[in-house]
Amino acid sequence: MATQWLIGFVLLSLPLLVGVGMVVFMMSGKGNSKTTDEILELRKERRLKEEIQAEDLEQKSR
Repeated sequence: MATQWLIGFVLLSLPLLVGVGMVVFMMSGKGNSKTTDEILELRKERRLKEEIQAEDLEQKSR
């Protein structure tokens, strides 16, 4: 009977342990993810550079 209680306790505590692990991982900053604003800013800069390059190619081809 004691083993059933022990197994039940371990199984019930697993989601809690996983959740705590995820929070610790996110708070440690080792995920190395950029914020959405930074990603959007990089995409915007890249798109502007590509547009400028395309315009330069059009002017050179004339």
